[in-house]
Amino acid sequence: GTFGTLVAKFGNGPISLCEADDGEILLGTDLAVGSTHHIWKYNRDTNTYKSVLSIADEYGIAYSSFVYDIVKGKDGVLYAQANDEGSNKRGAVFASADDGDTWHLLDVQGYWGSGVHLYINPNVKGSRLLISQADNNYRTLPDFTREQLNSFVTGNRIRRAVDWDRI
Repeated sequence: GTFGTLVAKFGNGPISLCEADDGEILLGTDLAVGSTHHIWKYNRDTNTYKSVLSIADEYGIAYSSFVYDIVKGKDGVLYAQANDEGSNKRGAVFASADDGDTWHLLDVQGYWGSGVHLYINPNVKGSRLLISQADNNYRTLPDFTREQLNSFVTGNRIRRAVDWDRI
């Protein structure tokens, strides 16, 4: 019944953890269930977990890979990084404005190559999301507010026409 015993079921265990504003814990793993990777949400009150994003089922197998990092921005927006691990898949960054219950693909990273890690310092003015090693360099995205992220969502995807640098 402990958290450690529970998460040991995920392959090598979680490789990324982040606490959402609602107190639940988001987990990224290297374990594919069936043919898809997931983002999981753990409820410490009930000691249970559930999949909140089945990447291949929602966005296609091309985006399904290890979830290396989950970070939280200034306004509580959560960002998750799926890496292609050098395969023929696309790297991906997903964002959630509702404590990890719903995830949206920021469909920009696949065009840059795979990122390895996400970094954010939400304590600085104008904070930005840094994606390391994308195209052997790094890329940045704005740290969205929940309102901004929700305004960009069309269907379950983020509009590509957004001028990211004006945010």
